[in-house]
Amino acid sequence: MKKIIILLLSFILLLTFNCKQDQKQFKAAFIYVGSAADGGWTMAHDNARKQLEKEFPGIKTDYIENVPEGAETERVITNFAQKKYDVIFTTSFGFMDITINAA
Repeated sequence: MKKIIILLLSFILLLTFNCKQDQKQFKAAFIYVGSAADGGWTMAHDNARKQLEKEFPGIKTDYIENVPEGAETERVITNFAQKKYDVIFTTSFGFMDITINAA
């Protein structure tokens, strides 16, 4: 779990350094297959998301939980993309093909 958090923070940190201070706020979205209070996989992602906002004030995050794998996933990804999020994390293996198609 710590490795996931470290990798996620490292990725965001690299992206942050590539953004100039005078640019818009960096926006990251998270799409969760389960509840953020599940005590496991999704909770770990949500804890990392909260830590990102705490450690890097220039990053704004948003999330949606309990997204079923399938057509709903595509709708949620499209919604975040239309809102100009810089990165969208889809946190379930079942989201993979839909995420690739949306990219």
